[in-house]
Amino acid sequence: MTGTALAQTPTAEAEFTCEGDKSVHAAFYPERVDLRLSDGRTVELPQTISASGARYANADETLVFWNKGNTAFITEGTGGDETYSNCVTTTQADAAPAAPAPTVEAEFTCDGDKSVHAAFYPEKVDLRLSDGRTVELPQTISASGARYANADETLVFWNKGNTAFITEGTGGEETYSNCVTETR
Repeated sequence: MTGTALAQTPTAEAEFTCEGDKSVHAAFYPERVDLRLSDGRTVELPQTISASGARYANADETLVFWNKGNTAFITEGTGGDETYSNCVTTTQADAAPAAPAPTVEAEFTCDGDKSVHAAFYPEKVDLRLSDGRTVELPQTISASGARYANADETLVFWNKGNTAFITEGTGGEETYSNCVTETR
């Protein structure tokens, strides 16, 4: 794994059991995942654009880790061969299903003494705005960063790294501007 400037604590970790007696240990961070594969390799992959679930890939897309809920798989090579298949996290059979925990939570401070608390999940974000509103937005397609929007696009939350902003209304007025969070 490549070194990072600041030591970080993972926001979540999971152990996946895959077909063929393979396994993947995943440590999730705000913009990347660190993988330890059962064949002995360790790799750090940045998060990339995904229409559904979470996707992490190296620069030339020859190693891609896909994660949705408690499932995952890995593709490798220029042909995208699936090398780790049908991976699932292990759970207790008798345990009551728990509400999924967010992958990352962040508190953003914005212009005008406003703030946004964001709880990020693989396919959505839950927002708690300083004006008292709580909103759940599904992730949508974005060319850069992460974009979450309601069905009629009248509330859009944009996030890239430790910055964010919110647009509202049919004209896309920026109502929460220059929002930043401390990196952990």
